[in-house]
Order: sequence, then C-alpha cells, then structure tokens
Amino acid sequence: MNDRERSAPATESPALQQQRGSISPAISDRPQEKMKQASMTLRTDRNKTPGLALLLLSACAVAVLLAAGCGDRGGGYVVEQGTGGPGPAPDTTPPAVLSTSPGANDTAIPINAAISVTFSEAVAPATVTNSTFVVTDPTNSIISGSLNTNGTVVTFTPAIWLSASTTYTATLSSSITDLYGNHLVSNYPWTFTTDSKSDLIPPTIADQSPANTQTNVALSSSITVTFSEPIDPATITASTVALSEMWGVPVSVNLSLYGSTLIVTPASQLKFRMTYTVCITTGATDLAGNALPSNQCWNFTTVENSGYFKPYIAIPIGSRSEAVAMGDVTGDGKNDVVLVTSYDADPAHDYHVFLFAQKVPGGLATAVTCTTKGTYANSPKSVAIGDINDDGKSEIVVGNSGSNIEIFSLNSTGILISTASYTSADSSQIRIADLNHDGRLDIVGIGAGTNTATVFLQNASNTMDSPVTYAVTHEGWDDLDVGDVNNDALIDIIIMSGAGFSPNIGVLIQKTNGTFEPAVYYDLGGNELAGGVAVGDVNGDSMKDVVISFDWSGIPSGLAVFSQNPSGTLNAPTRYTFGGNADAVEIADVNIDGRQDIILRTEYAGIGCCLQTANGIIAECEFYQAPDASFNRHGMAIGDINDDGMPDIAIADYWQGLVIFYHE
Repeated sequence: MNDRERSAPATESPALQQQRGSISPAISDRPQEKMKQASMTLRTDRNKTPGLALLLLSACAVAVLLAAGCGDRGGGYVVEQGTGGPGPAPDTTPPAVLSTSPGANDTAIPINAAISVTFSEAVAPATVTNSTFVVTDPTNSIISGSLNTNGTVVTFTPAIWLSASTTYTATLSSSITDLYGNHLVSNYPWTFTTDSKSDLIPPTIADQSPANTQTNVALSSSITVTFSEPIDPATITASTVALSEMWGVPVSVNLSLYGSTLIVTPASQLKFRMTYTVCITTGATDLAGNALPSNQCWNFTTVENSGYFKPYIAIPIGSRSEAVAMGDVTGDGKNDVVLVTSYDADPAHDYHVFLFAQKVPGGLATAVTCTTKGTYANSPKSVAIGDINDDGKSEIVVGNSGSNIEIFSLNSTGILISTASYTSADSSQIRIADLNHDGRLDIVGIGAGTNTATVFLQNASNTMDSPVTYAVTHEGWDDLDVGDVNNDALIDIIIMSGAGFSPNIGVLIQKTNGTFEPAVYYDLGGNELAGGVAVGDVNGDSMKDVVISFDWSGIPSGLAVFSQNPSGTLNAPTRYTFGGNADAVEIADVNIDGRQDIILRTEYAGIGCCLQTANGIIAECEFYQAPDASFNRHGMAIGDINDDGMPDIAIADYWQGLVIFYHE
C-alpha cells in the first residue's frame, strides 16, 4: 500500500459507497461464513478498486476474528482490535511432576494405599492410561488397578492390596501430555516400599452376651464378647474395657481373653433391677495393631428379683387402708390377717377393723368387720394381735391415733366385738410384748410427736394396769418396735423419730424390775430422715439388731443396721443404699435359709427383700412390683397366711385395700 492509499479521502465517492453497501449485507452471522463471503466479494470487485479491496479485507479480517472469539490460545496468531499486531504465543511448556504419594523411596507405606501424582498443570485424561502410568513389583509384573484424572492430580488405585514389605516401582510415561499436547520431558520413575503389616482390617464385635438392651439378666452373669478376629491381650485392660452401673458408677471386673473371646466377670454379684453399660474403647486392637473403628458400648438390665413372691393380688376394702397385722385370732393355729381403715367417705367401711381368717387348705376368707371408736381426727393407725387378757386366745388391739387403745375379741359365734378401750395420746403406733418379764403380754404405744412412750402392763386380773409413761424424743412420723437389743433376755422398746434429723432412734432398756431405763439415743450421723424401724438378728450372731430405713433430698435412700455388740449397746450403723423411699420395715426369713432378712416397703420401687448372706451382711435388695400409695409405718406384716410354711407379705394400701404377696 503506497502513501496515497494510506491517506483516505475525507469524503467517499458514490461508487465507493455503492461498493461498501454491496459488501455488508452479504456477510453471514457465522464467523467462517463472514470470512468466506468477504473474500468472495473482494475477489469480485478487485479489478475495479484494488486499493479499496485491500482496505476492506483488512477491516473484515479484524471484525471476523473478533466475532469468532479468538483469544490468546488459538494455536496461531490473532489480530488484536485497534493494533493489527500478533497476540500471545501458544502454550509450549511441558507438564512437570510436582509431587507423588508415596514419595520417592518412602517406606512403611500401607498395603492398601493408593498412588497419586500432582502435575504442574492439568493433564489430558486421554493420555493417562494403564500403559502410561505403570506400577510394577520386584519381578517387573504390572499391578492392575484403576486410574482417575482430576485436573492436575492423577490417582492409581490397585485392584488388590499390595504385598507387605515389598518395593514397588511407579513409572509415568513421557506420552502423558498437558491439554495442549505438550509431553512430559521424559519418563518419570520412582520407588517406594510397603509396610510389614499385612493385616489392615480392623476388628469388630461379632456378638455379645448379654445382648444390647437385654432384660432379666441373671445376677451371676458374666459378659462375653466375641470379636471378628483374635485380639491383642496387651490391649485388654481396665482402661479399654469398662462395666458401669446406671449413672456411671464403675463396677470392678476381672478380664479374661481367649483369642477372639473376651469374658468380663464382675468382682461381685450384679444388683437387682440395675441397668449396666459395657464399653470397649478403640484402645483394643487385633494382633496386627488395628484398632476397633470406634468405641463400642451397649447396656443390659438385670432381673428384678429372685422370684420368691408371686405377683400381688388386691382385695378391695371400700375405705382407706391404714395398718395390718398377722396372727391367730380364730384359734385354729393358723395366721389370720387383720386390717384397719381410716376415712374415705365410706360410712360402711370407714374406721373399721377387718378380720380375714385363713381358710383350709389356705387363702383368706371373706372379712368379718367391726366399727371402732375411731373418728376423723382420731382414726385407727395401728393394729396388733396377741393374748392381752390371758384367756388363751388372741385379741385384736387397735390404736385410734391420739385418743385410745381399743381391744376386740372374736366371740363364739364368729363376730368381732369391742371389749375394752384405754385412753391414751400414745396410741398412733402400738406393739404387744411381755414388757415386765412376767409371762403376760403387754401393750406399748407412742403418739405423733408426743416425746413419750406409754406402757400398759397386763395384770393378774386379765386387765391392764394404769399406764406408765416414759420420756423419749420423737418428733412425728414415728415408728415403734420391741425386742431384746442388749442381750439380757428382756424385751426393750425402740422408738424411731421420723420428722427430725437427730436423734433417729431412742431405746428404752427394760430393767429387771419391769420398768425401763432412761432413753439412750442413736443417730445416723447426718441429715437423714428415718422411715421405719424393725428389730431382728440380721448379721447371724444370735443377737437382735436394730434396722431403720432412711432417705432425704440429696441423700441416697437406704437401710442402716445398728448391730448389737456384746457389751449390750448398739454399734455405729452400717449403711446399705437402694432406690425408692422406704417406710415400713419388717424382718423375716424370706428364702428359708435360716437367716433373717429385711423386708421393706418403698414409695416407688415396690417391696424390697434384702437377703442376709452367709457372712452376715445384707445383699443387694431385690424388688417386687407393688402399689405405691402406702405410707403408714405399720402398713406391712409378714407371716404364713396360706399354710404352706412360707412367709407371705400383707400390705394395707391406701387405695387398693389389702394387698397380698404369696410366697412361691
């Protein structure tokens, strides 16, 4: 192009405008077609205006290339708008290996490891194949596997695990290219050596006994765990295997491992009705050192009881049952059941005494009833059975709380009649015993918070002498029992205070002259409220002990045994904890082994039987489901009421009446 051609005229001639107009409409929207059409147009008109044709060709080329989206990586030169000069050069840099995993000469590589390579830039997936990325063993055999290319990273996953303690060679071929066809400069080989451990499979728990959430598990049970493979004995320790009670209380265990079988043996018998949790941590490994994938925990629950008693039956009374006693009222040598009621808006049954005679061959007959002198303010709260007029027959003695002690007899026609009453404020809780060692049965009573105990002695005229009152501290919600607690063969009086933290019990020791020493007090030593009291030999030393139940907010409920010592006093208490607030406490041989056991009634847990063991301690209490609406301390009695020689349990339940647990 000469200087004249470079200098475009200020105005275009009509011919030039005609030529320009003949070009524009002919160009297609497609870039390739635009170039082609422009070229054809210019060839058609090149003989007419050569300079103009060249100018138009240059302009069209720029427009078409820009419309085609030509960039800086097109494999050739591009014309940049406004410059007419060349763009950036194409990519001619070969890819390089930045890193490998495993690295060159790495050792102790897991046999299940994948092999990966990171390049300096993305590589063309089509060039990464099993012939360009090759892994071989020492015999030069090719390891089969799969490849995955993801941008700059290529991963080779062997089809099977590699061999242990083996050196492998991985080679990248120079046939691998980047996205622009640039090859690796040369083959890239490197070696690595696998770990000596050939087992990488972690152990699992294949089975366990007891199973997860299993119930009614025997107290003598051990826990057996079966793993999927043998376990390293060094990893089975107290830090990797644990047994705990509900709320995380640890349980001491012995651990025994036999290959893939672990036996966890509790150091002592499991507890009744307790949920236990077993945990094995990831610290437990197989012989190759592979750990459990995660901590493994499960739980199970033990049996509620030993099955000494059948499920309870309830006999409706029609009013609010308060207290119950057992004894032979009918004179046939068999225990009968006597129950008293307070108020429940049922005139036909309120303030009554009920006699359930034992039938032959067992069970209870329909009740014979009689009204008492009880009132709403002074309702019957306690009942006892004994011959208190020396006629050879047992009478029923009822304590009308805060008012009087009333005597009932069964006449010759089988009707209950009230035969006597004795005014006394100490009539909320009563017991019958020989309280002056004259061979006759007497009566002792306490009132709610009266801070006294009153004794009615039977005289030779078969009536009661004037009462004798003794001072003893008790602040309400009290209980009363009798027994020889200083081993002198004389019956003593034990009073439990239920409304104060201290003292918990006061003891009136009988003197040889038939009176009583000033009260001696014993205490649990903390802020506990006593629930009930009973007297009996519960440690097998042939001396009577004192047992009380206790509870208070923040203090575990339980039993306390004040054992008798040879000096004629009581030792500091031994405590036994359990669940459920207890009130009434009785002592009897539940499992017929010749040892006295403790029976208690709880507010929520039912009837608890706490068995004495051969070494004179109390075993864990076992429980039997029972109604939970009974709170009178004299609302439970123990004895054989179906003539099978086994002790049965009777409960005066507020709402369900007379509740009976027959012994199996």
